[in-house]
Amino acid sequence: MDISYLELQQIRLQKNGLSKHFPSVEVCVKSLCGIQSQYQMYAVISLFNRVCDFQLNDFFDNTNLIKSWGQRTTLHIFHKDDYSLISSIYKDVDNWVYKYAKSLNVDYKECLLAIKKYFVNSPKLVISKKELTEILPTKHKKELMQWSGMLILAALHQILYGVVNSKDEKLYSINKEVKDISTKKKIIEKYFKYYSPASISDFLHWAGLKKRDVEVELSKYLQDKSFFNIDSKKYYYDELPNDMILEYPLLLGKFDPLLVGYKNKKWILGNYDSNIIWKKAGQVEGAILSEKGLIGTWHYILKTDSVIYEVLELEKISEKTKKAINKKFKAMNKLFDKKANKIIYLKGEQWKEKFFIHQLG
Repeated sequence: MDISYLELQQIRLQKNGLSKHFPSVEVCVKSLCGIQSQYQMYAVISLFNRVCDFQLNDFFDNTNLIKSWGQRTTLHIFHKDDYSLISSIYKDVDNWVYKYAKSLNVDYKECLLAIKKYFVNSPKLVISKKELTEILPTKHKKELMQWSGMLILAALHQILYGVVNSKDEKLYSINKEVKDISTKKKIIEKYFKYYSPASISDFLHWAGLKKRDVEVELSKYLQDKSFFNIDSKKYYYDELPNDMILEYPLLLGKFDPLLVGYKNKKWILGNYDSNIIWKKAGQVEGAILSEKGLIGTWHYILKTDSVIYEVLELEKISEKTKKAINKKFKAMNKLFDKKANKIIYLKGEQWKEKFFIHQLG
């Protein structure tokens, strides 16, 4: 059976919690196997879009939520119950930090042991990144902590995790709850339940794994699954939504789970190039979707007492749709401790000029 990319988009949006919302933050984070949080506020926006009656304290006051590095060694908000699932799968996957430590002629195991000993001998439950840097027994300690390098390994080896906090401070706590090691099958099941229909290459991209890492488990899981064909490629799924109900327009924030979930980007791009959303240096722009697909991209800029939302119109957006978009931004404004907001619509050359100015800083 063949379907279009637009139909694929609509199914994915619904299965990912953008139609029938999750009942709580915890259920959402567990179901989606983490929410990417390179920028914590965009993780909050992803939850705001998917959780019934979302409140900020449901997120910041929930001690079951932690920060850790998982898929593609990028920072996510995870549920503590999934901590062992993530670490058990990814600690043995060859990543850039292992290679970097080797290039510096540093024994990373010695560094991890030093962090363990610190927690054993210190009464402090939470420490800062600066304090952790001083613990490392090597002259290359600053280099090892660049791009959160040694923090990534310490998290994957179940020594510590990041503490979720409203100021987005880099704070870390010792991990005291090492649960039974979970299986690769579990992460495969979660992906195809909430991100499908998806191809094998989509899953491997999202997971940050090589096919050889999960080939046995993946083949076994998919052997009896249904699939659609698009451009002669199989898109597997476990089940489909009963009702196709989506309230457009939809605003996906930067690094939304759906924007980092697939290798093939055609499902959301339509006739546009991928650099509309996926920028250099790993930046991922927010997306605005209508029933016809992608109509714009967006991001926000924080000022002292206000938040500015900038929208790039990829095609002319009607006044009616703008009114609906503005309403969603105003609802989103409660996530920021600001008194006012401003919404700016830009077109092609205006956006390029504005983006260039931002890059210059």
